[in-house]
Amino acid sequence: MNLDYGDRLYSDAAYADSSEYYYNLGVENLSRAVEKWPRITLYRQFLGVLYYNHKDYANAITCYEKALELDPSASISFRLLIQLYNFTGERQKGLALLEHWLKEHPEDMDARNMYNIYKRYNR
Repeated sequence: MNLDYGDRLYSDAAYADSSEYYYNLGVENLSRAVEKWPRITLYRQFLGVLYYNHKDYANAITCYEKALELDPSASISFRLLIQLYNFTGERQKGLALLEHWLKEHPEDMDARNMYNIYKRYNR
């Protein structure tokens, strides 16, 4: 992986909020990176953030779900996906994901706290 290329992609994504042009450029470049390096979850995460910031929650969810499928230990994708499930009202999916994550990562105290909060406020 070329880190300079990754830095440029991140930079494109960071400017995406400033105009539709940079948003489209970021989506195009990050999508190309995902095609070229499909197993690198970082590009999917960047793309998910780009979609999220543009309020395209369905595509953001797809990016994070695929990143978790490729790397079940991708904690950033896990946390962002939990937030999106809660934000979009898919709370049962969020709860199921938290329960699955805690079975695989019982030492993750942040996830345990998220689970307790989720259970308390999403009855």
